[in-house]
Parts: sequence; structure tokens; C-alpha cells
Amino acid sequence: MLFKPTPYLWSLEGLTLNELAEVADTLSHSSVPVRPIFECVKVYIKLDENSNVRYARHINDFLGLDKAAVVSRIKDPMVREAVEDALNYVEQTIKTYWPFRPGSSTWCLLEILDPKINIAGMENPRRIIIREATRIDIKGSFSKSPLLERMFSRMKVDITRDEDPVYVVDPIVYLRNISGTGVYTELKADLIGIAALEGGMELRVEELSKTSQSYLVEAVKRFSDGLFLGNSEFILSETVIHEEKQFYLESFPGINVELGARAFRLSGSFLRRKDKIVAKRRKAKKTFFPPLMAWRS
Repeated sequence: MLFKPTPYLWSLEGLTLNELAEVADTLSHSSVPVRPIFECVKVYIKLDENSNVRYARHINDFLGLDKAAVVSRIKDPMVREAVEDALNYVEQTIKTYWPFRPGSSTWCLLEILDPKINIAGMENPRRIIIREATRIDIKGSFSKSPLLERMFSRMKVDITRDEDPVYVVDPIVYLRNISGTGVYTELKADLIGIAALEGGMELRVEELSKTSQSYLVEAVKRFSDGLFLGNSEFILSETVIHEEKQFYLESFPGINVELGARAFRLSGSFLRRKDKIVAKRRKAKKTFFPPLMAWRS
């Protein structure tokens, strides 16, 4: 797959308890740019030599697929319909904004939102997020350059200027300082308690016992919920996605964060809600109803 999920904060390789506390401190008390996560279908697009839109979702799609091929892979008929409608819009409009040479190896990542694309999150309106531009070679390796970034910035400016009703350019939220809420203090106390039991704050998360790891994951989820609640006003208003005034914690998938060389995601109550819904659906699919038999007297 071209899409490798960003690891959760508690899954970062080599992360110590002390470093986790430092990350939480930064998120709680600094204006950190983060990207809200949406339930969506991701697809890369580019223009071929003839300026036709081509698509990729898997590592072996580097030559580019046509719309019919990429849509046919989607099993859910409602999701398939939503994606096809979105890609129709892309093919009608994207050339107006495309700054890259047709036939080049530059791709743009799209995140397709639609009310039909929904598991456990807030119901999204029909939008297409243009998330990033990158070069992808025939081996599936990603790369960027200052020139590519400048051209992508120009594309973002053009789309924003035209106030396109469907495209949204890489929505970012800057976290507010949540001092005084107790959210960070509670997590720090949990980490110190784990360290006291396990042997110190310099222990890596993967070195903890399974019991302590489970407790830590729940502690980080509680921290995430508190962080999201403290920023709910901005999450709803600054993403240019939702017009809702009510923030539903269990329906918010979380945020993607980049701090220095670390990239990770945070999720809270949403994960429990999603796990329950997915388990319920799997159970329903496995339920066997025997065929009706004719009554014999």
C-alpha cells in the first residue's frame, strides 16, 4: 500500500517515558500545528503526458490507473459511488490548478470525504482535501524538493483564492495553551507512577510490562480527549470542514502531529467507539441464518 498509517504516540519506537512527558508538555502548552484526521478514502493523482488524470492507491500503481480501475477496487457500493462522484469532479476541475508538468512523477494526495464514507466519526460533508504533493518513483519511494513545495504552495493559493466549494487545502489547526485544565498534570502523574513501578522515566515504552503498557495507552487516550476538548472550538471552526457547533468527542478521529523528526497521531474515545462498531459489524456478517425449509406434515 502507498498509505502507511502514522503510528500512535505510544507506539513510537524508542520513545521513553520522559520523552513522552516532554511531547505532552509541548502539545499542552505550545502553539503546535496539527492536522485533524478525517474518515476518508485516500488516493494519489497526477497528470500523464496527455494531461489525463491518473490514480494510484497501491505501490504497484506507479504508472497510474484510470478512474474505472481505481473505483472498481472499492467493495462497498455506497463508498464506491461516493468516490466515483468525487473523481468525476477532480477530472472536471483539477487541470485548472495543476502546476506540475504533465507526465512528471509528481503526485498529489487527495482525501475524499462524503457522508457515505463513515464508520464511527462525525458525518463529513462532500469535500476533497488536497493534502500534499510528492514525487513517487517506480520503487514507491517518496521525495520532495524546494521547487516542488513552491509549486504546491502556488496551487494552494490558487484554490483558496477561487473559493472552490469542494476542494479544501491541507487543513491545519494550531493548538491552544490548555494550562489550568489538569490534562497534562494527570498524564504526568500517571507516567511517574508507571516509572516508579517499572524502574525510571528513561525506560522505553516497549520495555514496560504488558500491564503497564496497557495502562499507559489508556492514560494517553485520556490525555488526548482532554487535549481535543480544550481545542474543540478551533478544531471545528478552523478546519473549514464542519459548520457544526457541537463537538462530539467519541466521533472525533484525532490529529496527526509532527514534532521535529517525530510524526505520530493521537486518538482518544474515538478508538473505543470504532472498535465496538467494527466488532459489531463483523459479528453481524458471521451470523448464519439457515435457509427456510418447506413444512412437512
